[in-house]
Amino acid sequence: MSESKDKKKDIADNPRKEQECEEEQKRQEGIKVLAPSPYFANQEGVKGGEIKGELVTFAVMSSNKIEGKIYTKHSVLLEELRKYLPEFFVLHNFGARQTKGFGSFTIGAIDGEGWHVDENLPKAFAERQVYLLIGDSGSETIEDDVDEAISKVFDLIQDKHRKIKTKSLREYLGGKTERDLCKSLLNHQKPSDPGSYVFARALLGLTNVYSFRGKGKKKVSIRVKYNRRRSKSQTNTIERFPTPLLYKPISIDGAYKVYIIAQPIPKQMRGAAFDFCAPQMKQVWVRTSKDFKLTTFLSSKDCAQHIKKL
Repeated sequence: MSESKDKKKDIADNPRKEQECEEEQKRQEGIKVLAPSPYFANQEGVKGGEIKGELVTFAVMSSNKIEGKIYTKHSVLLEELRKYLPEFFVLHNFGARQTKGFGSFTIGAIDGEGWHVDENLPKAFAERQVYLLIGDSGSETIEDDVDEAISKVFDLIQDKHRKIKTKSLREYLGGKTERDLCKSLLNHQKPSDPGSYVFARALLGLTNVYSFRGKGKKKVSIRVKYNRRRSKSQTNTIERFPTPLLYKPISIDGAYKVYIIAQPIPKQMRGAAFDFCAPQMKQVWVRTSKDFKLTTFLSSKDCAQHIKKL
């Protein structure tokens, strides 16, 4: 007897398993694997144009309502949860790559009582610095069938975040950045006053490897390492720093809007020094800005074509 027949016979002989199987099928009905995946942490899985299935992470979307139950003997706690939980979901995402919009949920109802996100957003955002992402056409909403809309949402987040943390930030600072310094060194040019450069993009998210184009437009990977001595800090090491921009896609009446919630930049990231190392260039160090104000930057003319303040 084949394996599939064995499985069917086992289910038929066991009513409980049959019920569990039916429940699982219902749960799966509204779940789709989005392809091409908008989950753009797939560098290793798509190197050189070759897709390595075991390394590629797919985005999964559920159109079903997700129900959760909270059990407690404390009625006061339940009241507090009813009061604050909907706003908590508006202000936070969950899981991997949550700052880029993944793991975004909003509550539709508690104990059968509807919670209308569009009516409650002003209250939820009242004490936060919140901005709205704008498409290249100037549109603030994305309307399409669900699959297409979701893909457009994450394409928009990826594109705008890249532009904000590179071109907009360089224009706002108006000075020489780590990009200018590394390009000079990779092209075997001696930069004047290396100490006058600023590590700009680190304050909008730090990783330990950056790519720059050197001679012949070839991309070169440069490792970044925290320099505690030059930072004059008690912080032993800084390896990564998630972006302080939390992208929050929210569906209202079938149309998506992407909100950006600005979060504080840790004190240890201000004025921190980092070494830039690559075999193709001389090692240098660059410091982050001490007095960079995130909300001033986001409200500046340099960001005006990408976002607007609520």
